[in-house]
Amino acid sequence: MSPPTRRAALGLLGGGLALLAAGPARGSTLPARVVTLGAALGETVLALGHGARIVAADAGSAVVPGLEDRATLGYHRQVSAEGVLAARPDLVLATTAAGPPAALDQIAAAGVRLLRLDDAPTLAGVTARIRAVGAAFAAGPAAEALLQTIEADLAAARADAPHPAPRVLFVYARGGGALQIAGRDTAADLMIRLAGGENALSESTGYVALTPEAVAGARPAVLLLTTRGLEGLGGEAALRATPGVAGLPGLRVVALEDGLLLGLGPRTGAGARALARALAGAGRP
Repeated sequence: MSPPTRRAALGLLGGGLALLAAGPARGSTLPARVVTLGAALGETVLALGHGARIVAADAGSAVVPGLEDRATLGYHRQVSAEGVLAARPDLVLATTAAGPPAALDQIAAAGVRLLRLDDAPTLAGVTARIRAVGAAFAAGPAAEALLQTIEADLAAARADAPHPAPRVLFVYARGGGALQIAGRDTAADLMIRLAGGENALSESTGYVALTPEAVAGARPAVLLLTTRGLEGLGGEAALRATPGVAGLPGLRVVALEDGLLLGLGPRTGAGARALARALAGAGRP
C-alpha cells in the first residue's frame, strides 16, 4: 500500500461517518457474494462472522488469515472492474482509497451494490467503518461487541504505555522505492499516539522522504517499521546502515505485523496494546 496523505485528526470511538456512497439497497436480504477492497474491511467481515460470504478480495488481503485464497483482485488502488464483476458479487465493500474511480463507477453502473467507506485514520473512522460493515450484514450487536473489545484493548494500551513518551519515527519501507517517514494524519501517527508514544515527525503532514536532515530533525528514540518492511530492507542491521539512520546512537528498532500496526480495523486496539508494550520495553509481541 502506497503511503497516502491522510487528513483527519484523532477521533473518539463512538462517532464518525463512514458511508460515503452506496448502490441500490437490496432490502433486508443479506449479501451472499461479497467482494472486499481493503484488507481491514475483509478482516472486519471475518470478525463479524461472515467471512464465508467473501468471494474475492484485493491482493493486500493475502496477509489476512482466512482470505489468502480469495485475494485475487490485484492492488486495491488499481482494481479492474471486469475482475470484480467476474466474481458476481451482490455487494462490494471498498474504502475511499480504492480505485480508480472509473472502475468503481463501472461496478456501480452494473447494478452491484457498492459501499464506499471513508478510510480516515482516526478512531472515529475505525468505529464508523465497523458499524457500517455490521449494518451491511445485519450484525449490529456483533459490531458493538467488537468495538467494546477495541475499547478494552485501548484502555490496556494506556495502562501499558511508556513514561515518559518516547519519540517514535515510523519508517515506510516497501519494495524498491525510497524510504519515507510518517507525519500527522497517517495510520502510523494514530497508532503511535494510541500506544503512548510521541510522533517524532508531528510537525509534518502525511509522508515525506527519509533524508539525513529529516531524521536528524526528528530526533527519534525509536524507529518503527512493519515486519515486512524491515524484512524487505534486509533486517535491522541493514536499516541501521541506511543513510540518514547510520551513525545515530541509541536508537531502538520496533517492528509489528503490517495489519496489526496499520490496518485500522478490528485489531486496532490489539495493535495499540502490542505497540505500547514494545515501546515500554516489554519485548516485541
